[in-house]
Amino acid sequence: MPKALMALLIVQAPLTHIHGGVCSPSLTYLRLQSNHIQTVERHDLDDCYNLTYLNMDDNDIDYISPTAFDGMKNLESLRLENNRLVHIPTTIGNLTSLNFLYLEGNRLECTCQTLWFLQWRQSNLKAHISGRCSLLGIELADFHSHCTGSIVG
Repeated sequence: MPKALMALLIVQAPLTHIHGGVCSPSLTYLRLQSNHIQTVERHDLDDCYNLTYLNMDDNDIDYISPTAFDGMKNLESLRLENNRLVHIPTTIGNLTSLNFLYLEGNRLECTCQTLWFLQWRQSNLKAHISGRCSLLGIELADFHSHCTGSIVG
């Protein structure tokens, strides 16, 4: 992969898994949209530490490792719309620069026991969050106000 590559688009390909080595050190924009990716494992995106934008919309993702996005300290926008996620991926809690989180089109089961997300949300009130808690029938952005009495600290 060229060292100066800044953007990579793999769209509508028969891609079912991400295997390490998809990123170069200069890559800041990665779009893996409309494939058939099912999981994002621990080391799949290890070399993607300079990404600011990651789009994995319209896949079949039902599992994201709790450490899948570790090291992505510059990631500002994460798109995971229209996948098969049931739980908010805990790896989001490690994304300190995230300003945009898109989870629309997933059947998210939000509970007040998801303290890590409530705490992350309180620390990132300016972040734009898109998605719905399917069982509660509320927007994910309003989830923090639904459970404010449950937050410890």
